[in-house]
Amino acid sequence: MALSSKQNLKVRTGNKIVLKVNGQDVGLIQSIRCSHNYGLEHAVGIGGIKVTEYVPSRSSYALSVNSMVLYTGSLLQAGVTLADGEDALKGIVFDIVITDTHTTNGGSRTYLNCSYDSGEIEVSANKIVSASCQFKALTVASGNAWEDAPIVPVTAAVT
Repeated sequence: MALSSKQNLKVRTGNKIVLKVNGQDVGLIQSIRCSHNYGLEHAVGIGGIKVTEYVPSRSSYALSVNSMVLYTGSLLQAGVTLADGEDALKGIVFDIVITDTHTTNGGSRTYLNCSYDSGEIEVSANKIVSASCQFKALTVASGNAWEDAPIVPVTAAVT
């Protein structure tokens, strides 16, 4: 009797979140929340009180990570977390890369030059896990998966 095989792939995940230090993959992130803030300021005309537009004044990228696991070593050895205030003065930065591996666009989003802001570290048997960490990134680079997404207009009907 001949055996036949087939792929049993029912569910796909579209995202893989990788922690990169010095260009090397050092771990995976289970969950990440990315916050972009452009510091909008009011612009009004001379003698008027109505806002005519909102002008961006600065860009700020904050990342909140849950469940980060390193392949080997520790978060401290990788330079992701800090031992003390002296380490904070060294200015160690790293990248966090979100890749969309199962779509036709294959895009990605990379948060560049991230710095550890704060967090809680959990150490378990046979693995090093970060329970919750907050990072700040200097900039973000986007791949085509997010950039090429169609813009859907939203309209509201008043009844």
